[in-house]
Amino acid sequence: MATIEDMQDFTIQQLQTYTIEELEETFATRIELSDPGLLYRVFKYNSVDYRNFVISYGTISRDAKNIIAGTVDVELANTDSSWDVFLMDDAGGEQGSLYKEGVLKINLPAGKKLFTGYADTVTFDGAVARLTFKDKLSKVLDKTVGSEESPVDYYSSSYNPADLVWAILTTYGGIDSTASTANVDIDYTQWSAWKTDCTALDFSLEANCTGETIGELIHEIAYLTASFIYVDGTGKFTFYRLLPNPTEAIYEIDSSKYLMGRKLVIERDRSDLVNDVTCYYDLNVGADTWADSVDAEDTDSQDENWGTVAKIHEEKVVWHATEASAQEFCNRQIDVYSYPLELVTFTMPLSGADRVVGERLDITMPMPGGYTNMAAVIWRIDYDIMENATAEIMVRNASGDILDAFRLDHATLGLLDESTNPLY
Repeated sequence: MATIEDMQDFTIQQLQTYTIEELEETFATRIELSDPGLLYRVFKYNSVDYRNFVISYGTISRDAKNIIAGTVDVELANTDSSWDVFLMDDAGGEQGSLYKEGVLKINLPAGKKLFTGYADTVTFDGAVARLTFKDKLSKVLDKTVGSEESPVDYYSSSYNPADLVWAILTTYGGIDSTASTANVDIDYTQWSAWKTDCTALDFSLEANCTGETIGELIHEIAYLTASFIYVDGTGKFTFYRLLPNPTEAIYEIDSSKYLMGRKLVIERDRSDLVNDVTCYYDLNVGADTWADSVDAEDTDSQDENWGTVAKIHEEKVVWHATEASAQEFCNRQIDVYSYPLELVTFTMPLSGADRVVGERLDITMPMPGGYTNMAAVIWRIDYDIMENATAEIMVRNASGDILDAFRLDHATLGLLDESTNPLY
């Protein structure tokens, strides 16, 4: 809940007029109208509030396509030498220790956290100290799993992709393994929803780890399941749902209200185009042989200007364990990538901080001769919380992602029953 301190820009008369809940809504609305002067920033380092030391914050970015550690730079005034502590000998104890938690949040309802991470480097420039923070991904991305001499076997039995990621992160990444919402490192609710979706889509994986990094393994699992895996603003690993959630309202973007008069950048990207996909499955590691392969293609795409653009997936680090899993992978690749992606970039007020990578949007876009609607998925978000107080959001067309709404003869997606079909 918002506090009176969070509402410092309101007059006493206004505070007496509204309840705290109404003030939260009013405050978020005023931020949506993008008055940067209303933005209320909080920066804590090692649980101590240092907001009065802050000179500037860097841009915070989250990207669905690349699994990399999130970073943010915070420039701090050092005129009183408060930050010279980092120049001291660290061997003697805590005083000079750098690797402490930093939290950056803004005054959207309930104090929206945009970034939680750990100080990684410090640079001094005159009376300015610049701290660079990285999120929890940086702790685990470069850790390796197994070796050529001692491989880690995740192929004696098959795994739901969510369980495989859980095992890798908790066993080799040192991440909290508490299987409840009390987990401090993993958003258990999102992880559970992702696992449910993977089950509904018949995804089943195996892996043979011989020294690959956790970053490489997670990236491959995300690719094989068309998933979104990243660390959110609270510092937790999150996994965005593959399937539309019928209980969640789709956020609507209207250019007159949310785009602040800025120009939309619309492009078509064919770099990931593929219209003929083959995927091998069920690797016998000892014999180094596959059980078989499946494929999917889009002949309409091939007949147009693109010709046949083929991709064969036969990687032997992480692979699909079953025919159904491999077929689902091929189908989703064709659904999403058989035509060039339509990418739209637009700028929102910082209310966009409530949007997340992987979320679906309904956008009304101005086009020559009128307007058009676009079902979209958020691909990337860049937060600028300084003078501009904006969120630049890149989305891609989402029509392909929703093609699994109903499938004949499928164990769950073929049943129009709310107890079995998550798309009901």
